[in-house]
Amino acid sequence: MSEPCKTCGSELFAGQRFCRACGNPTDTLDMGDAPTQHMPATGEAPTQRMPQPPDDWGAHGQAHTAPQSRPDTRPVGQPPPSYQAPNPYQAPPTSYQLPPQPLAWQQPRYPPQPLPATTGGRSGSPWAIVLAVFLAILLGTIIGGRVLYNRIRSHIPPVSSSPSVPGVPAPAVQTVALNKGAAVTIKTISGDITVESWNQPQAEIQIISNSSNVPQSAVKVGGDNNSLDLIAPSSGNVSFKVKLPKELGTVTFNTASGAIKLTNVAGRISIATASGDLTLNNVSGLERIATASGDITGTLSSAAKDHPMTIDTASGDIRLTLQDQFNANLDARTISGDIETPGFDGVTVAKTPPVGTKATGIIGSGGQTLTIKTASGDIHLSK
Repeated sequence: MSEPCKTCGSELFAGQRFCRACGNPTDTLDMGDAPTQHMPATGEAPTQRMPQPPDDWGAHGQAHTAPQSRPDTRPVGQPPPSYQAPNPYQAPPTSYQLPPQPLAWQQPRYPPQPLPATTGGRSGSPWAIVLAVFLAILLGTIIGGRVLYNRIRSHIPPVSSSPSVPGVPAPAVQTVALNKGAAVTIKTISGDITVESWNQPQAEIQIISNSSNVPQSAVKVGGDNNSLDLIAPSSGNVSFKVKLPKELGTVTFNTASGAIKLTNVAGRISIATASGDLTLNNVSGLERIATASGDITGTLSSAAKDHPMTIDTASGDIRLTLQDQFNANLDARTISGDIETPGFDGVTVAKTPPVGTKATGIIGSGGQTLTIKTASGDIHLSK
């Protein structure tokens, strides 16, 4: 049974210790439950009890503390009658399987990509241009050497069954009378040519056949007192050793594969060889030397006074000693090699960009032009 509040008269419920309208206790509190009071200090007025509130200050209706619209003051912890407790935890069935876990992240593997080529203001490196020019020159040299080889071969006519020049089959050694200023021509396909001078108005000819199937009689010896022609057959290995008078006219030596050696020979000399070294010892009146592959060494005693001189080789070194009476205007060039001219103060050596070296100047007192060219090889001129 409810009782009214002694202070404001509001309705109180069972077990309610404070009025919800005025806040005063519903009954007298014992010493343990009495609120703490401040004792007045010495000289202060004692605490006064608040006057009674007016009659109309209290609650004007029933207090409702329930969250619903209907009055319900049951403890909050007690669920309502319609509340249904959740089912207790049940273990998952044995057939239950956890969903597949996502794979751990891995860094993607991509093939290495080439770095983009940097582009500058120029289309290529200067070294690449120099290399391209050098390869082009080298290729041209090889082609030129091949053309020179074929040209030399074409100048050596094949020997037919009938004699191409007047004369009879040559013995192993024979002599032929020659006048001063006579013309001499010696040609062989595969073999060496060795020529030296002597103080006789005649030529001494020695034929050396290194092939058993080529008799010495196959070599044709022709001419008269003013000329001498020695022509080896187009097959086989035939070499010549010849002694000639000192003063000759036009002298021509041709060999496709073989060495040529001249000693103390004077005349308007032309030499052509496709493959073989050339040795010149105290030679005068040189006009032209053309070789595709081989070194040129020796000594030139004097230069021609009525015609220029040319030494041209595709692949090989040129090392010549020029005696004091040798006078000429030098023009020497090499694509792949060095040029040295010790002792010639009037000669200047310089590089020719992009590749190559040249030497120009006066030798002695100057004279006819001496042109020296090599595609692949060094040039060394000394006194």
